[in-house]
Amino acid sequence: MYVVQETGDAIFVPSGWYHQVKNLKDTISINHNWFNGYNIREVWGFLKREYAAVEHELDDLKEIGLVGRDFVDQCQVVMLANTGMNYVEFRELLYAKTIKMLSWCEHPENSDRMLVKRDLLSHLGYVSLSDTGTQKSTSAGPMWTCNWSYCVMLAAGPQTKQ
Repeated sequence: MYVVQETGDAIFVPSGWYHQVKNLKDTISINHNWFNGYNIREVWGFLKREYAAVEHELDDLKEIGLVGRDFVDQCQVVMLANTGMNYVEFRELLYAKTIKMLSWCEHPENSDRMLVKRDLLSHLGYVSLSDTGTQKSTSAGPMWTCNWSYCVMLAAGPQTKQ
């Protein structure tokens, strides 16, 4: 596909689409990189690979006594600096979006609410945060960020006994 973008035109390029840009004149480009439920698996995979790379690079810190929770926290700090997101921020983003969508589903006038819940649960299934042990530290010590299992339970809806 070949496209000429004229003055004032905006072009949306979906996630994962390879594209190449050749500017014919001086140009200002505004890029808004984002993700959604349909590419959340790739985003989660990227974050896990990024964490593993950071962990590998910081492995020498273990020799000077930075181990356990302190080591994990330092990896998260570096990961945030490298990628603009770490496990804590990713988890909080998904949690906030889930709560917002589920709140929308509570209104009877929203006819797509069951479809939205099913779609949400499907996308959340790609992300298993149980092994991340993500915490935030406060002056009072570590604080667990989001109750992910509660979030998934809400999306699943009431369970029926068989």
